[in-house]
Amino acid sequence: MLNFLLILLCLVTWGGVYVFHFRGQITEWWDNRFVKDKAPEPQDEPTPELQLPIRYDVASAETEKKDA
Repeated sequence: MLNFLLILLCLVTWGGVYVFHFRGQITEWWDNRFVKDKAPEPQDEPTPELQLPIRYDVASAETEKKDA
């Protein structure tokens, strides 16, 4: 029984030393892992519309028929 108590005491002591020594890095990891990130700020500039490579309208359909 004494052996189990000494093993438990050793594990708690070494765990405490580890946490005390690396508490700054553990805190940074904890914040990165479990704290929600802030939403990005909205942009003031309007987003440009993307140009599609293919147009699906009547004029382009007629042009494709002439090419074929």
